[in-house]
Amino acid sequence: MKKPQKLGISSSRGGCKDVVKALEHFEGPRSTKCKQIMGMLFNCMYSHPDYYQPVIAEFEVFYKHYFLT
Repeated sequence: MKKPQKLGISSSRGGCKDVVKALEHFEGPRSTKCKQIMGMLFNCMYSHPDYYQPVIAEFEVFYKHYFLT
């Protein structure tokens, strides 16, 4: 059985493959290391917007809805 994708991001495509693969090894989202890798992932996604634009758009809608209202 395949492991479900987290965040809907493939670890086999796109410019952030290494960061996504590193993130797959962390189970606890509250760990300091996981938070660091998530920061690296978002920096990477914003530097490759042509591929990651759908994920960026979803994150921005989520952020605006839950954190700016």
